[in-house]
Amino acid sequence: MVKRLLYGSATILGVIAAASVAGLMITVIADTAGRFFFSTPIPGANDYSRYWWMILIVFGALGIAERRNEQIEALVLEALMPTKLKVIWRYIRAALVTVTLTLMLIAMIPTAWKHRLQGEYAPGSEITIWPTRYILVVGVAVFLVVTIVKLFDDRRQILRGTFQAEGPEA
Repeated sequence: MVKRLLYGSATILGVIAAASVAGLMITVIADTAGRFFFSTPIPGANDYSRYWWMILIVFGALGIAERRNEQIEALVLEALMPTKLKVIWRYIRAALVTVTLTLMLIAMIPTAWKHRLQGEYAPGSEITIWPTRYILVVGVAVFLVVTIVKLFDDRRQILRGTFQAEGPEA
């Protein structure tokens, strides 16, 4: 039940990230057309792209990318490892990712709170951007929990003997 809720959350954030790609494309096309045809850009278009669309795209997609094993990995060394070493490497990798994401959250949460209290705005355009600090926190938190859940799933598969490691010895 918890896993379904978590994976559902990751999927919803992934859909939001995909919709944000469309929003970014529309913003850039409309801004470019406005500059070209009317010599007038959309006010704040660059700030919306930088502070809203890009953050939604990147941090919204982290959880679903991890769930689907679509993160960028350097598999050169892992492909040369025997299966048992691959399993150990997955534990080490998950531990490193977990520690890194936990440290990021520890730094991000107070920062998000501080910027919310200050009412952070984009310089020049005065577009409100403090909510994007919380988008970062939510995206990293979902990524962290998905990583931990996947580690336990991998562990169960390893103990059952159904673990499928990639590479020549799989």
